[in-house]
Amino acid sequence: YNIELDPEFDEILARYPRKPWRKFHNTENDKYVSDEAIDFLDRLLRYDHQERLTPSEAMRHPYFVPVIEASKAAKC
Repeated sequence: YNIELDPEFDEILARYPRKPWRKFHNTENDKYVSDEAIDFLDRLLRYDHQERLTPSEAMRHPYFVPVIEASKAAKC
């Protein structure tokens, strides 16, 4: 976006380095975390909307493969 804010905002808006999603992984959420889940979150939670997944892309993400396969099996 190449947006430059006035220097007066420097104190209010701190600059933080990006943290890897795996830093939020712990024993409490272990059963919910997979490589596909991490990738899915990473692609959805992008500041730049052009980099973010569209709804159609999100629905075709590998994270949802088990749901898609179960749905196909139920229809048979």
